[in-house]
Amino acid sequence: MKNMFCSKCGTKNGDGAKFCKNCGVQMGTVENTPEPTPTVTSANKPKSVLFYALAPIGGFIALVALWGVVNVIADTDNPSALYSFFNNVLVPLLFAVLFLAIPVGIIYAIYSNSKNYDGTIKCGNCNYVGAGKKGRSTWAQVVVWLLFFFFWPITLIYYLVTHSYECPKCGSTFIGLRDKTGAYSAPRSGLGPLGIVLIAFLVIAIIGILASVVLASLNSARDMGQDASTKQALANAYSHAKLYYIDNNSYEGLCADFQYKLEDRQNTSASGVYDICNDTNSGFAVTAPLNEGGYYCIDKWNDGIVVDERIYASQSTCPKASIKN
Repeated sequence: MKNMFCSKCGTKNGDGAKFCKNCGVQMGTVENTPEPTPTVTSANKPKSVLFYALAPIGGFIALVALWGVVNVIADTDNPSALYSFFNNVLVPLLFAVLFLAIPVGIIYAIYSNSKNYDGTIKCGNCNYVGAGKKGRSTWAQVVVWLLFFFFWPITLIYYLVTHSYECPKCGSTFIGLRDKTGAYSAPRSGLGPLGIVLIAFLVIAIIGILASVVLASLNSARDMGQDASTKQALANAYSHAKLYYIDNNSYEGLCADFQYKLEDRQNTSASGVYDICNDTNSGFAVTAPLNEGGYYCIDKWNDGIVVDERIYASQSTCPKASIKN
């Protein structure tokens, strides 16, 4: 009689075996031929939790590159409505979405793996085939998922350094899991202490980088928004100055009137918009600090230019020798 295979667990038994040496099921008189082993494909391989956690980083890099290109080619001194929307709304929104995609990817990978594998293992150490022993306690999983909402890297590290199952016969984690098609994933071994430390440092570094990028983008968007508001306020002030001269045939008293108009119409103090305003009978000048550096200046000749320094007391024209652009 030829070697026979157990119809229950597929173990190969010697000639004349009456019972399976692995699971103890009685062997029939007819040779039990195991079914062909399904091919492991990309569809039924375990999904990498680390991959789905780190995949959004590619989106971060692409978004930062796009953001840099747009800021280089766009006119940041006189931003269009489309540029302002891209820089102040769309970019921060995409950064937030990509940041949230990291924990979503972790949830997806873990949930998908739990649904695809039925708990049957094939030990790569002792060749045991059967039900696996769970390698994660229920309470530990409850704790890490509660912590997930406060600091999701803890959950990521836990699922990377522990295994769903281990061999009940020899305790090995060098196992393959059987999916719904009957195919076993490639065996894998547990991570050592060095792997745990490296993953912990990697996760912490990623969180720090992403947080700094997001904060930098938000701060930059806020600063550019404030500068755009300052420039618009002074552009309105320039128009008002021309009307003031027509009515009074002089610029004298313009700064006091300008301050009143700002406080009345914009519900803000004038000092929050500009820092120095000078007026004379024949001219005026106003400068306001910019977050991007330098000062925005208007006078009777200029409706808005960026200069390196503010005007000094009684100066009624913008500094021409220090114009930046």
